[in-house]
Amino acid sequence: MIETELPIERVRLAAQAVLDKEAEPKRVQSGSSTYVYRILHQGETWYLRILPEDASFEAEALAHDLLLSSGVRVPRILYVEAQNPIVKKSVMLTSEIPGIPIDESLLCAAAVLQEAGKDLARMNATPVDGFGWINRACPHELRGVHASFCAYFRETLDADMQTLAANGFDGDALYMLMAKSFTALDTKDAALAHGDFDVSHIFHNNGAYTGIIDFGEIRGSHRLYDLGHFRLHMSDAAFCHLAVGYGKIVPLEASDFACIDKLALFVGISRGKYAHYQNLLRRQLKRMGLQA
Repeated sequence: MIETELPIERVRLAAQAVLDKEAEPKRVQSGSSTYVYRILHQGETWYLRILPEDASFEAEALAHDLLLSSGVRVPRILYVEAQNPIVKKSVMLTSEIPGIPIDESLLCAAAVLQEAGKDLARMNATPVDGFGWINRACPHELRGVHASFCAYFRETLDADMQTLAANGFDGDALYMLMAKSFTALDTKDAALAHGDFDVSHIFHNNGAYTGIIDFGEIRGSHRLYDLGHFRLHMSDAAFCHLAVGYGKIVPLEASDFACIDKLALFVGISRGKYAHYQNLLRRQLKRMGLQA
């Protein structure tokens, strides 16, 4: 979560340099990994994003362009700059995905989730060179920071296990389970993952699916990572609807669902320092017929 704010006057000047003197950016408080500002401009709603760290949006913009060319409904990139001279940070201007995030309790949820599943399958078919966070220092390619799935999978595993053991989990049993899971999940082919995929990033307008937002956590991972992330966070019913749509583009076998459960554990363990994720992890273990 961003703890500081940029001076709004500098943001306004940057927006006006990109657009025109009428641009009036308004801070969107939901942005957690980037500064996000809403701009009403010539009858349209656009979003100005600013990276807090010393990095560039260029690789993320490339991901948007590749996804759009594959038919995935994501925001269009209207402008990207590696370092804006006014705010001294990377900026990106995107179009709006109309509507609001879906609530899985809505009657329209099944249809919207199935359409989102189709787009997710198309997204996860996009290759990445390497695993882990997308390297923002490589503006013209999607490259993960790790050369192998093994390095990515094991990057924080020991520390995560120690954290969970200190919070009441059977660390030894969980470590053995993940060692077995690695054998099933290991792959040489990295796929583009949204990285934070849940219903808060699936938008609809009056019950009609409109697209997916927020690609600030994109990474190279197992092709089913996003389904594992969604499985961990959401209800069984929501997951089933999403998987039905996904399967219409990329058929899912029984072995895939087993991998999805293992990836849900991987996501939960990697974020196990948070009490919320400890609860999600316990629920996932119970789903798999295992004990915490």
